Amino acid sequence: MAKALIASLSTPDYWRAYLSEAENNYGGVIYRQATSLLPHSWLDIPIRVVIASAASMNDEDAAKAFGLSPTDHEAIAAARAGRLQFEDRQARICEFARECRVDRVPTSNHYVQNAAPDRVADIITGLIKKVR
Repeated sequence: MAKALIASLSTPDYWRAYLSEAENNYGGVIYRQATSLLPHSWLDIPIRVVIASAASMNDEDAAKAFGLSPTDHEAIAAARAGRLQFEDRQARICEFARECRVDRVPTSNHYVQNAAPDRVADIITGLIKKVR
């Protein structure tokens, strides 16, 4: 797995995509593009937004994730507030669906499915049951 990941991360295409995602995500462009592209039929599709939520982590884990001292509660609170704004932007996809739920998984790991596989499996299983 590590060999495959290193091979993937070593390509120019990966870094071009990463840069594009970073530029667009922080500029709000992705949200505006999504708004213009979402067909009205998506209103009735059940959606689950799974967010790696560093903002919902306890102070000790959040301090580690943000690279802060666990005793610097003011800095942790400020970092958490900034992260919460980012997470809330991700959750805005729910504005386009009648049946949408946001699931915030307390982790700073971008790969939520690796950090909390049981939680993600439960979310997916619940969505499948709802659709059936």
